[in-house]
Amino acid sequence: MMDRKVNLTQRFSTLIYLAIFMLAFIPRVLALDAYVAPDEGKWIYRSAHFLQAVVAGDFALATSVAATPEVEVLAPAVPTMWTGAVGLLARYWFIAAPEAGSLQAYLAAIPPDTEKIPLAFYPWTRFPTALLTALTIVVFYYLLARLIGRQAALLAAVFLALDPFFLGLSRVIHHDALVTVFIVISLLTLLLYRQSWRAGSGSAAAWLVLSGLSGGLALLTKPTALYLAFFAALFLLFESGGVPARGRWRSIGLAGLTWGLAAGAIF
Repeated sequence: MMDRKVNLTQRFSTLIYLAIFMLAFIPRVLALDAYVAPDEGKWIYRSAHFLQAVVAGDFALATSVAATPEVEVLAPAVPTMWTGAVGLLARYWFIAAPEAGSLQAYLAAIPPDTEKIPLAFYPWTRFPTALLTALTIVVFYYLLARLIGRQAALLAAVFLALDPFFLGLSRVIHHDALVTVFIVISLLTLLLYRQSWRAGSGSAAAWLVLSGLSGGLALLTKPTALYLAFFAALFLLFESGGVPARGRWRSIGLAGLTWGLAAGAIF
């Protein structure tokens, strides 16, 4: 009887995760060729240039600045170009390979005049961001449920999945949606670090590392995420109030170093 209840609970939990994913995923992938947003063409071209550099092993050219040196680019946007590169690769494998020939020829044919990039490229390069953000909302629910309970977390996940502004940004090849999800995951895992640390759980260090990794990805996406480093430092300082004075600075320093090393390593 007990095993049956456990199985039913597990199945219900799985259905909740699946429902959240579908709620987030479907509106993000419908009619991905319905419009063209400003700057998207530039990021398709930069993604192609980035992938060419990676394939050739010339990593000095695998930057957004190298792709369009005449345009000032403030964002590193490496995750953005990875999502675009994945979309370009998928289109090549499934559609373009017979006509385009080699991958390098396919990528080189994408026009540098970004206003002339065919609309057919847009759904493929947008899809990875749509998929990633939908998956992240499921992760958001999982993390938040550990912090505030399932019911409140479910309501928050539904609102996040259907938020019009976030939904719109999740349907284009750009870095605003990506930096959002990396920042949110970094902050939630930092809160879980605090919760685990206060409970004396051995998982505290893992949450701290995950927070740093996600923070590093956010910094690698857009410089607005730089505030995370200052926030994490102040958070760790504030949350160390329960540590005895003799070991307080050592505890703060160790936690800050762990977060910083994880962020720096992924960056």
